[in-house]
Amino acid sequence: MIKIGECFIDPKEIWFKTDIHLEAGKTYRFLTVGKWKDLDIECGPDSYDVKTLDLIRQPVFRQFESFRPLDTGDIWFSLIGKINDLTPFQIGSESTFTPTESGYLVCAPNDLPLMHWNNSGSLKIEVFEI
Repeated sequence: MIKIGECFIDPKEIWFKTDIHLEAGKTYRFLTVGKWKDLDIECGPDSYDVKTLDLIRQPVFRQFESFRPLDTGDIWFSLIGKINDLTPFQIGSESTFTPTESGYLVCAPNDLPLMHWNNSGSLKIEVFEI
């Protein structure tokens, strides 16, 4: 594996622009560590499950699930990425991805686009070509 870049992801950005360039057809491995918060809900890059929230919050979150960039059901706030304006993909704490198009990686928590203002913390992502 060859490390091609690393950076800290700011969850307040709707799509945080990295300086990590991915090339079409090559496979990359992502390793992510850290903690961030969705208002008062702390989690790591793999997210939190709405089923763990109190019974008042659960229906509110479920009502807005389809407005997130990537529909993951009850799983919210996981680290996702995309290249250019292509379909978002799951990154989480560890994953691999082979882009169909070259471009710069942008990342975000899988959150409602208008609700990034209440996010805090950061995650460190490392990207390797494999």
